[in-house]
Amino acid sequence: MGNYKDLHAYKKGYETESVEPFFRLLKDFHQKKKYSYRRRRYKDYFISKLNDCETENAETQVWLDFSLDCKYIPIEEYNQLTAKTMR
Repeated sequence: MGNYKDLHAYKKGYETESVEPFFRLLKDFHQKKKYSYRRRRYKDYFISKLNDCETENAETQVWLDFSLDCKYIPIEEYNQLTAKTMR
């Protein structure tokens, strides 16, 4: 399938001049996501959760890209955090 960063939709959605005003606005909001899941022992449920995790990880990678490009984090921190998302 390739790298998500090569997708036209990613490139258009990532245009910093379009997103930066929103990112700056949201940077001051402190929202916490809380998820609670009951334990399930179904194979399909487990696979679904793995898929959710992969999706959340990709979202985290995009936010790290925005954070670097908007100069919210230094390159060193970006590299450290990005490395953790690639494990």
